Amino acid sequence: EELREFVATLVLRFGSDNTSELVDRVEKRQRQLGLGSDSSALLLAVGLVRDWIKLGATDLNRDALEEVLAKQRFPRAQTEAATVCIDTIKASSGASTPDFALNWCGRFDGPPERRGHTLAPGVDWNRDLFPELAELEKRIVATGKQQIRVSGFSRLSVWFAFGYVFCDVSRYVIEFEQSGRFWRSNSSPSADFQLVRTEEPLGNRAMCEDGPVAIGVSVTGSLDEDVRQYLKTHEPSARHLLLLQPNRPLGRDCLRNENDAVALADCVKDAARQFVKATRATQLLLFYFGPAVGACFIGHRLNAVCRQIHVMEDTQPGYQRTFLLS
Repeated sequence: EELREFVATLVLRFGSDNTSELVDRVEKRQRQLGLGSDSSALLLAVGLVRDWIKLGATDLNRDALEEVLAKQRFPRAQTEAATVCIDTIKASSGASTPDFALNWCGRFDGPPERRGHTLAPGVDWNRDLFPELAELEKRIVATGKQQIRVSGFSRLSVWFAFGYVFCDVSRYVIEFEQSGRFWRSNSSPSADFQLVRTEEPLGNRAMCEDGPVAIGVSVTGSLDEDVRQYLKTHEPSARHLLLLQPNRPLGRDCLRNENDAVALADCVKDAARQFVKATRATQLLLFYFGPAVGACFIGHRLNAVCRQIHVMEDTQPGYQRTFLLS
Protein backbone atom coordinates (compact mmCIF):
# COMPACT_ATOMS: atom_id res chain seq x y z
CA GLU A 1 0.00 0.00 0.00
CA GLU A 2 2.89 2.38 0.74
CA LEU A 3 4.45 1.58 -2.62
CA ARG A 4 1.12 2.09 -4.39
CA GLU A 5 0.72 5.49 -2.71
CA PHE A 6 4.26 6.46 -3.68
CA VAL A 7 3.90 5.37 -7.32
CA ALA A 8 0.66 7.37 -7.60
CA THR A 9 2.64 10.56 -6.95
CA LEU A 10 5.16 9.98 -9.75
CA VAL A 11 5.02 11.88 -13.03
CA LEU A 12 6.95 10.22 -15.86
CA ARG A 13 7.81 12.34 -18.88
CA PHE A 14 9.11 10.52 -21.93
CA GLY A 15 10.89 12.36 -24.72
CA SER A 16 10.88 15.62 -22.78
CA ASP A 17 13.98 17.76 -22.21
CA ASN A 18 13.63 19.01 -18.65
CA THR A 19 16.43 21.52 -19.18
CA SER A 20 14.53 23.02 -22.11
CA GLU A 21 11.38 23.24 -19.99
CA LEU A 22 13.29 25.01 -17.22
CA VAL A 23 14.72 27.50 -19.71
CA ASP A 24 11.21 28.23 -21.00
CA ARG A 25 9.95 28.87 -17.46
CA VAL A 26 12.83 31.19 -16.55
CA GLU A 27 12.52 33.06 -19.86
CA LYS A 28 8.80 33.57 -19.32
CA ARG A 29 9.34 34.79 -15.75
CA GLN A 30 12.07 37.26 -16.74
CA ARG A 31 9.87 38.68 -19.51
CA GLN A 32 6.99 39.10 -17.06
CA LEU A 33 9.30 41.11 -14.78
CA GLY A 34 10.52 43.35 -17.59
CA LEU A 35 13.99 41.76 -17.71
CA GLY A 36 15.89 40.74 -20.79
CA SER A 37 15.15 37.14 -21.74
CA ASP A 38 17.36 36.32 -24.71
CA SER A 39 20.12 33.70 -24.54
CA SER A 40 22.78 36.13 -23.23
CA ALA A 41 20.44 37.38 -20.47
CA LEU A 42 19.67 33.80 -19.44
CA LEU A 43 23.37 32.95 -19.27
CA LEU A 44 24.02 36.03 -17.15
CA ALA A 45 21.18 35.02 -14.80
CA VAL A 46 22.67 31.53 -14.46
CA GLY A 47 26.05 33.06 -13.61
CA LEU A 48 24.53 35.26 -10.89
CA VAL A 49 22.73 32.34 -9.28
CA ARG A 50 25.86 30.18 -9.48
CA ASP A 51 27.84 32.90 -7.63
CA TRP A 52 25.17 33.09 -4.92
CA ILE A 53 25.36 29.32 -4.42
CA LYS A 54 29.18 29.39 -4.22
CA LEU A 55 29.15 32.25 -1.72
CA GLY A 56 26.37 30.70 0.33
CA ALA A 57 24.31 33.88 0.05
CA THR A 58 21.24 33.84 2.29
CA ASP A 59 20.09 37.47 2.51
CA LEU A 60 18.43 37.82 -0.90
CA ASN A 61 15.57 40.30 -0.72
CA ARG A 62 14.20 42.47 -3.52
CA ASP A 63 16.45 45.46 -2.76
CA ALA A 64 19.56 43.25 -2.80
CA LEU A 65 18.47 41.71 -6.07
CA GLU A 66 17.85 45.10 -7.69
CA GLU A 67 21.30 46.25 -6.53
CA VAL A 68 22.96 43.22 -8.12
CA LEU A 69 21.01 43.68 -11.36
CA ALA A 70 22.04 47.33 -11.55
CA LYS A 71 25.69 46.56 -10.74
CA GLN A 72 25.84 43.84 -13.39
CA ARG A 73 23.95 46.05 -15.85
CA PHE A 74 21.45 43.27 -16.35
CA PRO A 75 19.56 43.90 -19.62
CA ARG A 76 15.98 45.08 -19.37
CA ALA A 77 13.20 44.36 -21.80
CA GLN A 78 13.23 47.07 -24.47
CA THR A 79 9.48 47.68 -24.28
CA GLU A 80 7.41 47.23 -21.18
CA ALA A 81 4.18 45.40 -21.89
CA ALA A 82 0.79 45.59 -20.21
CA THR A 83 -0.03 42.14 -18.86
CA VAL A 84 -3.61 40.87 -19.22
CA CYS A 85 -5.28 37.66 -18.05
CA ILE A 86 -8.71 36.56 -19.31
CA ASP A 87 -10.38 33.47 -17.87
CA THR A 88 -13.65 31.83 -18.88
CA ILE A 89 -12.95 28.11 -18.34
CA LYS A 90 -11.39 28.31 -14.89
CA ALA A 91 -9.45 30.86 -12.88
CA SER A 92 -5.72 31.09 -13.60
CA SER A 93 -3.17 30.61 -10.87
CA GLY A 94 0.31 32.00 -11.32
CA ALA A 95 3.29 33.40 -9.49
CA SER A 96 2.72 36.91 -10.84
CA THR A 97 -0.31 39.19 -10.79
CA PRO A 98 -1.29 40.70 -14.18
CA ASP A 99 -1.82 44.43 -14.62
CA PHE A 100 -5.37 43.78 -15.82
CA ALA A 101 -7.63 40.77 -15.34
CA LEU A 102 -11.06 39.76 -16.62
CA ASN A 103 -12.61 36.83 -14.80
CA TRP A 104 -15.53 35.85 -17.01
CA CYS A 105 -16.00 32.35 -15.59
CA GLY A 106 -19.39 33.35 -14.20
CA ARG A 107 -20.44 34.60 -17.64
CA PHE A 108 -20.23 31.13 -19.18
CA ASP A 109 -22.39 28.08 -18.60
CA GLY A 110 -21.11 24.84 -17.07
CA PRO A 111 -19.65 23.51 -13.81
CA PRO A 112 -17.39 25.89 -11.82
CA GLU A 113 -14.29 23.75 -12.36
CA ARG A 114 -14.61 23.85 -16.15
CA ARG A 115 -16.95 26.33 -17.81
CA GLY A 116 -18.24 25.53 -21.27
CA HIS A 117 -18.52 27.27 -24.65
CA THR A 118 -21.97 28.86 -24.29
CA LEU A 119 -22.83 32.03 -22.43
CA ALA A 120 -24.76 31.84 -19.18
CA PRO A 121 -28.46 32.73 -19.39
CA GLY A 122 -29.02 36.48 -19.71
CA VAL A 123 -25.48 37.23 -20.92
CA ASP A 124 -24.97 38.66 -24.41
CA TRP A 125 -21.68 39.02 -26.22
CA ASN A 126 -22.26 42.36 -27.96
CA ARG A 127 -24.24 43.90 -25.11
CA ASP A 128 -22.19 42.73 -22.12
CA LEU A 129 -18.75 41.35 -22.95
CA PHE A 130 -17.58 43.57 -25.81
CA PRO A 131 -18.13 46.75 -23.79
CA GLU A 132 -15.89 45.31 -21.08
CA LEU A 133 -13.15 44.68 -23.63
CA ALA A 134 -13.60 48.24 -24.91
CA GLU A 135 -13.26 49.53 -21.35
CA LEU A 136 -10.14 47.39 -20.88
CA GLU A 137 -8.62 48.99 -23.97
CA LYS A 138 -9.32 52.48 -22.58
CA ARG A 139 -7.55 51.58 -19.35
CA ILE A 140 -4.53 50.25 -21.23
CA VAL A 141 -4.46 53.29 -23.53
CA ALA A 142 -4.17 55.43 -20.39
CA THR A 143 -0.91 53.63 -19.55
CA GLY A 144 0.59 54.56 -22.92
CA LYS A 145 1.47 50.93 -23.66
CA GLN A 146 0.76 49.29 -27.00
CA GLN A 147 2.45 45.98 -26.30
CA ILE A 148 -0.01 43.57 -24.69
CA ARG A 149 1.09 40.32 -23.05
CA VAL A 150 -2.01 38.13 -22.63
CA SER A 151 -2.70 34.76 -21.05
CA GLY A 152 -5.55 32.82 -19.47
CA PHE A 153 -7.90 29.86 -19.81
CA SER A 154 -10.56 30.90 -22.32
CA ARG A 155 -12.54 29.62 -25.28
CA LEU A 156 -11.71 30.49 -28.89
CA SER A 157 -14.42 33.13 -29.29
CA VAL A 158 -12.84 35.14 -26.47
CA TRP A 159 -9.49 35.21 -28.22
CA PHE A 160 -11.06 36.25 -31.54
CA ALA A 161 -12.73 39.14 -29.70
CA PHE A 162 -9.57 40.14 -27.81
CA GLY A 163 -7.48 40.17 -30.98
CA TYR A 164 -10.15 42.20 -32.77
CA VAL A 165 -10.31 44.87 -30.03
CA PHE A 166 -6.51 45.12 -29.79
CA CYS A 167 -6.16 45.15 -33.56
CA ASP A 168 -3.19 45.46 -35.84
CA VAL A 169 -4.36 48.72 -37.43
CA SER A 170 -4.30 50.38 -33.99
CA ARG A 171 -0.63 49.36 -33.78
CA TYR A 172 -1.05 46.99 -30.86
CA VAL A 173 1.47 44.17 -30.56
CA ILE A 174 0.07 41.10 -28.84
CA GLU A 175 2.27 38.60 -27.04
CA PHE A 176 0.14 35.49 -26.61
CA GLU A 177 1.12 32.77 -24.15
CA GLN A 178 1.33 29.53 -26.10
CA SER A 179 2.92 26.37 -24.70
CA GLY A 180 4.85 28.29 -22.06
CA ARG A 181 6.22 30.88 -24.50
CA PHE A 182 4.93 34.24 -25.69
CA TRP A 183 4.28 34.40 -29.43
CA ARG A 184 4.37 37.90 -30.92
CA SER A 185 1.81 39.13 -33.43
CA ASN A 186 4.41 41.26 -35.26
CA SER A 187 6.82 38.41 -35.98
CA SER A 188 7.79 37.74 -39.59
CA PRO A 189 5.42 35.24 -41.26
CA SER A 190 6.86 31.86 -42.25
CA ALA A 191 7.77 31.84 -45.93
CA ASP A 192 6.84 28.17 -46.35
CA PHE A 193 3.34 28.50 -44.85
CA GLN A 194 0.40 28.41 -47.28
CA LEU A 195 -3.30 27.61 -47.15
CA VAL A 196 -4.99 25.04 -49.36
CA ARG A 197 -8.35 26.39 -50.58
CA THR A 198 -11.50 24.50 -51.50
CA GLU A 199 -14.61 26.41 -52.64
CA GLU A 200 -18.10 24.91 -52.66
CA PRO A 201 -21.34 26.55 -53.85
CA LEU A 202 -24.30 25.94 -51.55
CA GLY A 203 -28.01 25.70 -52.41
CA ASN A 204 -29.65 27.80 -55.09
CA ARG A 205 -27.46 30.88 -55.40
CA ALA A 206 -30.07 32.72 -57.49
CA MET A 207 -32.58 32.51 -54.60
CA CYS A 208 -30.09 33.45 -51.88
CA GLU A 209 -28.39 36.56 -53.24
CA ASP A 210 -28.47 38.20 -49.81
CA GLY A 211 -27.51 35.06 -47.91
CA PRO A 212 -24.26 34.76 -45.97
CA VAL A 213 -21.10 33.05 -47.11
CA ALA A 214 -18.95 30.91 -44.83
CA ILE A 215 -15.28 30.20 -44.23
CA GLY A 216 -13.99 27.17 -42.35
CA VAL A 217 -10.37 27.18 -41.14
CA SER A 218 -8.94 23.79 -40.11
CA VAL A 219 -5.65 23.60 -38.18
CA THR A 220 -5.82 21.13 -35.30
CA GLY A 221 -8.20 18.89 -37.26
CA SER A 222 -10.72 19.03 -40.07
CA LEU A 223 -14.00 20.82 -39.43
CA ASP A 224 -15.26 20.48 -43.01
CA GLU A 225 -18.12 18.04 -42.41
CA ASP A 226 -19.24 19.78 -39.21
CA VAL A 227 -19.47 23.10 -41.05
CA ARG A 228 -21.36 21.60 -43.98
CA GLN A 229 -23.84 19.99 -41.59
CA TYR A 230 -24.35 23.19 -39.62
CA LEU A 231 -24.96 25.26 -42.75
CA LYS A 232 -27.39 22.70 -44.13
CA THR A 233 -29.40 22.58 -40.90
CA HIS A 234 -29.20 26.12 -39.53
CA GLU A 235 -28.20 28.41 -42.40
CA PRO A 236 -30.22 27.32 -45.47
CA SER A 237 -29.67 30.72 -47.10
CA ALA A 238 -25.86 30.34 -47.03
CA ARG A 239 -24.71 30.38 -50.63
CA HIS A 240 -20.99 29.68 -50.71
CA LEU A 241 -18.37 27.95 -48.57
CA LEU A 242 -14.59 28.37 -48.54
CA LEU A 243 -12.57 25.71 -46.72
CA LEU A 244 -8.99 26.52 -45.71
CA GLN A 245 -6.23 24.41 -44.19
CA PRO A 246 -2.41 24.63 -44.02
CA ASN A 247 -0.27 22.86 -46.60
CA ARG A 248 0.94 20.34 -44.01
CA PRO A 249 -0.55 17.63 -41.76
CA LEU A 250 -3.21 18.91 -39.39
CA GLY A 251 -2.72 18.43 -35.65
CA ARG A 252 -1.73 20.08 -32.39
CA ASP A 253 1.76 20.82 -33.75
CA CYS A 254 0.61 22.17 -37.11
CA LEU A 255 1.66 25.66 -36.03
CA ARG A 256 5.31 25.23 -35.17
CA ASN A 257 6.06 28.73 -33.88
CA GLU A 258 4.92 32.36 -33.80
CA ASN A 259 5.96 32.82 -37.43
CA ASP A 260 3.48 30.14 -38.52
CA ALA A 261 0.73 31.74 -36.41
CA VAL A 262 1.33 35.14 -38.03
CA ALA A 263 1.38 33.53 -41.48
CA LEU A 264 -1.93 31.80 -40.73
CA ALA A 265 -3.55 35.11 -39.76
CA ASP A 266 -2.23 36.87 -42.85
CA CYS A 267 -3.30 34.07 -45.18
CA VAL A 268 -6.79 33.81 -43.66
CA LYS A 269 -7.33 37.55 -44.03
CA ASP A 270 -6.14 37.58 -47.65
CA ALA A 271 -8.27 34.57 -48.55
CA ALA A 272 -11.32 36.02 -46.79
CA ARG A 273 -11.04 39.38 -48.55
CA GLN A 274 -10.73 37.74 -51.97
CA PHE A 275 -13.62 35.37 -51.21
CA VAL A 276 -15.94 38.13 -49.98
CA LYS A 277 -15.11 40.33 -52.97
CA ALA A 278 -15.69 37.50 -55.47
CA THR A 279 -19.04 36.52 -53.92
CA ARG A 280 -20.12 40.13 -53.22
CA ALA A 281 -21.06 39.06 -49.73
CA THR A 282 -22.15 41.38 -46.91
CA GLN A 283 -22.29 38.63 -44.24
CA LEU A 284 -19.53 36.18 -43.40
CA LEU A 285 -19.71 33.22 -41.02
CA LEU A 286 -16.24 32.36 -39.68
CA PHE A 287 -15.55 28.84 -38.36
CA TYR A 288 -12.19 27.87 -36.83
CA PHE A 289 -10.66 24.73 -35.36
CA GLY A 290 -7.14 25.34 -34.09
CA PRO A 291 -4.99 26.62 -31.22
CA ALA A 292 -6.05 29.71 -29.29
CA VAL A 293 -3.11 31.76 -30.54
CA GLY A 294 -4.39 31.34 -34.09
CA ALA A 295 -7.82 32.67 -33.12
CA CYS A 296 -6.24 35.68 -31.38
CA PHE A 297 -3.94 36.54 -34.29
CA ILE A 298 -6.72 36.10 -36.88
CA GLY A 299 -8.93 38.44 -34.87
CA HIS A 300 -5.98 40.84 -34.63
CA ARG A 301 -5.87 41.04 -38.45
CA LEU A 302 -9.64 40.88 -39.08
CA ASN A 303 -10.31 44.38 -40.38
CA ALA A 304 -11.68 45.56 -43.75
CA VAL A 305 -12.82 42.05 -44.68
CA CYS A 306 -16.64 42.08 -44.74
CA ARG A 307 -19.46 44.39 -43.66
CA GLN A 308 -20.64 41.87 -41.07
CA ILE A 309 -18.66 38.96 -39.61
CA HIS A 310 -20.27 36.38 -37.33
CA VAL A 311 -17.69 34.44 -35.32
CA MET A 312 -18.85 30.87 -34.73
CA GLU A 313 -18.10 28.72 -31.65
CA ASP A 314 -18.16 24.94 -31.50
CA THR A 315 -20.46 24.28 -28.52
CA GLN A 316 -19.80 20.51 -28.65
CA PRO A 317 -21.98 19.37 -30.22
CA GLY A 318 -22.80 21.82 -32.98
CA TYR A 319 -21.90 25.41 -33.74
CA GLN A 320 -23.61 28.65 -32.79
CA ARG A 321 -23.12 32.33 -33.50
CA THR A 322 -21.27 34.18 -30.75
CA PHE A 323 -20.86 37.85 -31.66
CA LEU A 324 -21.18 40.17 -34.62
CA LEU A 325 -18.31 42.27 -35.92
CA SER A 326 -19.40 45.17 -38.11
